Amino acid sequence: MLKWWKMAGEHKLLWQAAEFACSTLLGVLLGAFFHFYNLLLRYLPLPRILVWLGDITVWLAAALMAFIVFLVANRGEVRFFHLLGMLLGAGIYMRYHPAAVEGLVRRSARGLAYRLSNLKKGMHGLGDLIARPMKRLASRLRLRI
Repeated sequence: MLKWWKMAGEHKLLWQAAEFACSTLLGVLLGAFFHFYNLLLRYLPLPRILVWLGDITVWLAAALMAFIVFLVANRGEVRFFHLLGMLLGAGIYMRYHPAAVEGLVRRSARGLAYRLSNLKKGMHGLGDLIARPMKRLASRLRLRI
Protein backbone atom coordinates (compact mmCIF):
# COMPACT_ATOMS: atom_id res chain seq x y z
CA MET A 1 0.00 0.00 0.00
CA LEU A 2 2.82 2.38 0.85
CA LYS A 3 4.43 1.78 -2.53
CA TRP A 4 1.11 2.60 -4.25
CA TRP A 5 0.77 5.74 -2.12
CA LYS A 6 4.27 6.91 -3.15
CA MET A 7 3.49 6.15 -6.77
CA ALA A 8 0.28 8.17 -6.49
CA GLY A 9 2.35 11.18 -5.42
CA GLU A 10 4.06 11.16 -8.81
CA HIS A 11 0.78 11.32 -10.73
CA LYS A 12 -1.46 14.23 -9.81
CA LEU A 13 -4.72 12.64 -10.93
CA LEU A 14 -3.97 9.39 -9.12
CA TRP A 15 -3.09 11.39 -6.00
CA GLN A 16 -6.38 13.28 -6.15
CA ALA A 17 -8.26 9.98 -6.57
CA ALA A 18 -6.52 8.66 -3.45
CA GLU A 19 -7.47 11.84 -1.56
CA PHE A 20 -11.07 11.48 -2.72
CA ALA A 21 -11.07 7.85 -1.54
CA CYS A 22 -9.74 8.90 1.89
CA SER A 23 -12.41 11.60 2.14
CA THR A 24 -15.11 9.09 1.16
CA LEU A 25 -13.85 6.63 3.77
CA LEU A 26 -13.90 9.44 6.34
CA GLY A 27 -17.52 10.13 5.36
CA VAL A 28 -18.42 6.48 5.93
CA LEU A 29 -16.74 6.55 9.35
CA LEU A 30 -18.45 9.81 10.29
CA GLY A 31 -21.79 8.37 9.16
CA ALA A 32 -21.25 5.40 11.47
CA PHE A 33 -20.19 7.76 14.28
CA PHE A 34 -23.35 9.90 13.98
CA HIS A 35 -25.51 6.77 13.63
CA PHE A 36 -24.02 5.40 16.86
CA TYR A 37 -24.73 8.68 18.65
CA ASN A 38 -28.29 8.73 17.32
CA LEU A 39 -28.93 5.20 18.60
CA LEU A 40 -27.28 6.02 21.92
CA LEU A 41 -29.72 8.90 22.41
CA ARG A 42 -32.59 6.60 21.50
CA TYR A 43 -31.62 4.05 24.19
CA LEU A 44 -30.49 6.50 26.85
CA PRO A 45 -33.07 9.16 27.68
CA LEU A 46 -31.19 12.26 28.78
CA PRO A 47 -32.22 15.73 29.92
CA ARG A 48 -32.11 18.42 27.25
CA ILE A 49 -28.94 20.04 28.58
CA LEU A 50 -27.02 16.75 28.39
CA VAL A 51 -28.29 16.15 24.84
CA TRP A 52 -27.11 19.65 23.93
CA LEU A 53 -23.69 19.03 25.49
CA GLY A 54 -23.51 15.64 23.77
CA ASP A 55 -24.35 17.23 20.40
CA ILE A 56 -21.57 19.78 20.80
CA THR A 57 -19.11 17.08 21.89
CA VAL A 58 -19.98 14.82 18.96
CA TRP A 59 -19.64 17.65 16.44
CA LEU A 60 -16.30 18.68 17.92
CA ALA A 61 -15.07 15.08 17.80
CA ALA A 62 -16.21 14.77 14.17
CA ALA A 63 -14.47 18.03 13.28
CA LEU A 64 -11.29 16.78 14.97
CA MET A 65 -11.47 13.50 13.04
CA ALA A 66 -11.94 15.40 9.77
CA PHE A 67 -9.08 17.77 10.60
CA ILE A 68 -6.71 14.88 11.32
CA VAL A 69 -7.63 13.06 8.11
CA PHE A 70 -7.28 16.24 6.06
CA LEU A 71 -3.95 16.97 7.68
CA VAL A 72 -2.52 13.48 7.19
CA ALA A 73 -4.07 12.25 3.94
CA ASN A 74 -4.62 15.51 2.08
CA ARG A 75 -1.57 17.42 3.34
CA GLY A 76 -3.84 19.95 5.03
CA GLU A 77 -5.69 20.88 1.85
CA VAL A 78 -9.45 21.10 1.82
CA ARG A 79 -10.96 21.28 -1.64
CA PHE A 80 -14.51 20.95 -2.82
CA PHE A 81 -14.06 17.35 -3.93
CA HIS A 82 -12.82 16.43 -0.43
CA LEU A 83 -16.05 17.74 1.10
CA LEU A 84 -18.01 16.05 -1.67
CA GLY A 85 -16.22 12.77 -0.86
CA MET A 86 -17.16 13.09 2.82
CA LEU A 87 -20.78 13.75 1.90
CA LEU A 88 -20.78 10.84 -0.54
CA GLY A 89 -19.28 8.52 2.11
CA ALA A 90 -21.88 9.49 4.71
CA GLY A 91 -24.62 8.99 2.11
CA ILE A 92 -23.23 5.57 1.21
CA TYR A 93 -23.21 4.57 4.87
CA MET A 94 -26.72 5.82 5.53
CA ARG A 95 -28.11 4.20 2.38
CA TYR A 96 -26.25 0.91 2.22
CA HIS A 97 -25.08 0.05 5.71
CA PRO A 98 -25.50 -3.73 6.01
CA ALA A 99 -27.51 -5.41 8.72
CA ALA A 100 -24.32 -6.66 10.39
CA VAL A 101 -23.10 -3.10 10.90
CA GLU A 102 -26.56 -2.05 12.04
CA GLY A 103 -26.58 -4.84 14.62
CA LEU A 104 -23.07 -3.99 15.80
CA VAL A 105 -23.85 -0.29 16.17
CA ARG A 106 -27.18 -1.05 17.86
CA ARG A 107 -25.60 -3.52 20.33
CA SER A 108 -22.75 -1.12 21.08
CA ALA A 109 -25.12 1.80 21.71
CA ARG A 110 -27.44 -0.35 23.83
CA GLY A 111 -24.50 -1.72 25.84
CA LEU A 112 -23.07 1.74 26.47
CA ALA A 113 -26.50 3.04 27.48
CA TYR A 114 -26.86 0.12 29.91
CA ARG A 115 -23.44 0.78 31.44
CA LEU A 116 -24.13 4.49 31.78
CA SER A 117 -27.48 3.83 33.48
CA ASN A 118 -25.76 1.43 35.89
CA LEU A 119 -23.14 4.07 36.57
CA LYS A 120 -25.94 6.51 37.39
CA LYS A 121 -27.48 3.97 39.79
CA GLY A 122 -24.06 3.39 41.31
CA MET A 123 -23.68 7.10 41.94
CA HIS A 124 -26.96 7.10 43.85
CA GLY A 125 -25.68 4.15 45.87
CA LEU A 126 -22.45 6.05 46.57
CA GLY A 127 -24.50 8.99 47.79
CA ASP A 128 -26.42 6.67 50.17
CA LEU A 129 -23.13 5.16 51.33
CA ILE A 130 -21.92 8.61 52.34
CA ALA A 131 -25.26 9.96 53.61
CA ARG A 132 -26.15 7.13 56.03
CA PRO A 133 -23.11 7.49 58.32
CA MET A 134 -23.56 11.26 58.29
CA LYS A 135 -27.18 10.90 59.38
CA ARG A 136 -26.18 8.47 62.15
CA LEU A 137 -23.50 10.84 63.33
CA ALA A 138 -25.97 13.71 63.31
CA SER A 139 -28.55 11.69 65.28
CA ARG A 140 -25.91 10.77 67.88
CA LEU A 141 -24.98 14.41 68.18
CA ARG A 142 -28.71 15.30 68.24
CA LEU A 143 -28.48 17.50 65.15
CA ARG A 144 -31.19 17.76 62.53
CA ILE A 145 -30.27 17.29 58.89
